[in-house]
Amino acid sequence: LLRESLKLGRYRATEPNWWTDMLASNDEWMLGGESAAALMTNYLKPAVVTVYCTNGIPTQMISRGRLRPDPTGNVEFLKAPFELNRTPGVVDNVVYPVLVYADLVASGDSRNLETAQLIRDQYIQHGN
Repeated sequence: LLRESLKLGRYRATEPNWWTDMLASNDEWMLGGESAAALMTNYLKPAVVTVYCTNGIPTQMISRGRLRPDPTGNVEFLKAPFELNRTPGVVDNVVYPVLVYADLVASGDSRNLETAQLIRDQYIQHGN
């Protein structure tokens, strides 16, 4: 329900790995979902790149990725539901591990569920 209200736009990239070496100059955007999980675990090849943004869709990403608007595209831009900050011990430009976990679980995809478990085990503190 919340995710639907966060949508800023969806685009299609022609190159699948255009995003892997992009770094934000500040915390105006961070990766979530499959793309964040790929960087965190080296286990998943993302089908969709999720970008959480604080000030709208970053124009440098549109130009660098040569992205074209497409309602069924493989790049989704979402409004960040909270202030974006780096998490110590986690790859730069990746949202909080619990949000990455939630994105993966919400997808319902079996590959993503398996990766979500890896994220949970490695990055999310839970009581015993």
